[in-house]
Amino acid sequence: MQAFGVYVRPLLEFSSQVWSPHHKYLIDKVEYVQRFFLLSGLRGLFYCERLNILGSQTLECRRLINDLTLCYKILYGL
Repeated sequence: MQAFGVYVRPLLEFSSQVWSPHHKYLIDKVEYVQRFFLLSGLRGLFYCERLNILGSQTLECRRLINDLTLCYKILYGL
């Protein structure tokens, strides 16, 4: 999980406010990368269960948080 967080996630979240997909099939394609990133001890679990165990969120949720953070920074001149 540490390698995923260091090497893959930054690529998936880079400039998400600019290229964030809004069609369901595009969201699924981006989410596919994280969904099928299987760890040896978590292979038999569903995607949501793996996220809960790892204390992570879906990429769609993380993009929403990034969008809200950007809006906050713009509104308050940060």
